[in-house]
Amino acid sequence: MAAVTVGSHGGVNKGGRWGGALSSGQFWVMANDTVGNDLHFFYSNDSGATWTEDTAAEITDGDADADNASLFIDSNDVLWLIYLDAAADLTLQRGTVSGNAITWTDLGVVSGTSTPDPNSSMPDVVAFAEGANTRVFWAFINDAADLRVRQALYSGSLGAATNEASDDGSYTNLYGLDFNHTGDGKTVQGSAPHVWVAYGDATNLYARKLVWSAGPSWSSGTRRTMSSTTVGDSTLHNGFGFWDGTRFVCGGMQADGDIEVYERDSGDTATTDRTPGTQPTGKATADDHFDGYYNQTTDDIYLLLENTSAQPSYVKYDRADNSWDAAVTVIEAEACLGKSWLRNEAGEISNQLLPLWETSTPAVRTKKSAVSLPTGGGWGMIVL
Repeated sequence: MAAVTVGSHGGVNKGGRWGGALSSGQFWVMANDTVGNDLHFFYSNDSGATWTEDTAAEITDGDADADNASLFIDSNDVLWLIYLDAAADLTLQRGTVSGNAITWTDLGVVSGTSTPDPNSSMPDVVAFAEGANTRVFWAFINDAADLRVRQALYSGSLGAATNEASDDGSYTNLYGLDFNHTGDGKTVQGSAPHVWVAYGDATNLYARKLVWSAGPSWSSGTRRTMSSTTVGDSTLHNGFGFWDGTRFVCGGMQADGDIEVYERDSGDTATTDRTPGTQPTGKATADDHFDGYYNQTTDDIYLLLENTSAQPSYVKYDRADNSWDAAVTVIEAEACLGKSWLRNEAGEISNQLLPLWETSTPAVRTKKSAVSLPTGGGWGMIVL
């Protein structure tokens, strides 16, 4: 089955994606160089056993730290990249792959000094087919701490952007942007691509559904308060938000290390709290390495996080018996610093997560190989 990206890449304040795969099975991942603030792109043709950088695809005009870039691969194998450039503008690029090489087309500034909302950050981007064209959505937090969600139609060139949602407030985090898909992360579910976003301020986690209608057009939606004030510190230190094919799932890790997870039903009428009544044992009390993933096959939620030894681990919510399992360590060889994609080869997650992580050396590691990679930040998951 082709690989897709599901959910956010986690970490502090982050809502973007780090990569995915083409329908051929070729993987692409993105890493940022914290020295030059450049974006680097690596591919694998053997399910992650070996990795090679496409050096010609490097983006060198970035201020692209872990908060400020997102890479989405759509159902037509097109790459959509949004990032904060050196001029503090959010720039959108469209990438096509031929063989082992990406060709980028610069679609211009979508938020910056020449448009509303300069110095925006924490962007996320998704794209889905609309007939022969592509509808592109992006979300971000602007310099006034307001949420913005915009979209434009790509039909050989990018059309005029429309602002679909504005929420003015003191927002500090964009956790994730997604749309109603079949569960594969790419294909619109039915004929109604509703759009969802998870974001937060210093107090709460919020979800918003932008409802599609024929035309097409999208409503700005209603902000739903998701986080519970009854569970520890409701200020989320890091978080995620994604559509799992049935519902919108969002949550995060509080500053005191407790996990919160919530589900919003497809009709946007009810919230279900999946926060563990007793926090899973074995996880770190707090960390910046955090992401969420839904396994459609088993109907379970997985959260990637550190264990108490700073090793990549996961905890699982079992929907069948409404319980959370203790943390399971996946890689014991070394502590992980920075970005991590995870796959448990023992089969606990049906071999659906790729064992790829970044260390302080820096290097990309799998159980089979290591290749050079610039140091970055944040963790994430690629679903096979």
